[in-house]
Amino acid sequence: MNNKEQREKLIPIIIELEVLREKNATSFLEREKNSLDSAIKELKQVMGDSLKGIYELRKKKKLIENTLNELMPLLDILEESCAKAKLVEPESTRTKNRIKNRKKVLSVINQDFVNQCKDALSSLHNNLEKLSSISTNEGVIYREILKRNKITSTQLLNKLIDQFYPGCKIEQYKEIVQNILYGKVKNPDSVLWNNMLICLLELSNTDQKDPQQYFQSQFDLYIESITNSLEEIEIPNLECTIAEENQ
Repeated sequence: MNNKEQREKLIPIIIELEVLREKNATSFLEREKNSLDSAIKELKQVMGDSLKGIYELRKKKKLIENTLNELMPLLDILEESCAKAKLVEPESTRTKNRIKNRKKVLSVINQDFVNQCKDALSSLHNNLEKLSSISTNEGVIYREILKRNKITSTQLLNKLIDQFYPGCKIEQYKEIVQNILYGKVKNPDSVLWNNMLICLLELSNTDQKDPQQYFQSQFDLYIESITNSLEEIEIPNLECTIAEENQ
């Protein structure tokens, strides 16, 4: 949890490897492909499920950017071919039809497809901002997990006092716990924090045994729920765009 920034640095590496794998599938030997697949799988495990949503969005963004970068030289080639055709056979019907068709393709690409890509990139950027803005403060995450499991802070405090600090008054720990839950404490006392994790586990009526693993699994579910609520963004398809225009 605390090494989120370090794990997030793996995302562009994984994406580059996947793009390399997909674009050059025939260039690799079978054992090389298997090794590459294994490396990607291992890196994804280190990245963790909590960053899966950000990874998926960044990969789509990368693919769209690559498409646009590859498309621009093709547009120049089409423009040049139209100009050359005019010089070679300026009056022929074949030349006129060829130029007409190429200009139509250019128009579709420039007006429709590029705009689709720009809209998709804008939406991806908005979704990435939403996911990136999720707090990594463990106390804030803990509070979100309490909400998801319909556990009140009062229930937490009562259990915490009864189980770990018998004889103490709730008021002695109320402010400390509230400060943790609202992110005012970055590094809470380790003993208190571990006790809070145990209370969360037991109040949640789960079969899981490890408090830290349960906390992490709940955090992953929390991120997944936010990711699922985001707008689904499709990568624009140039062939489909041209086919639709020709119908």
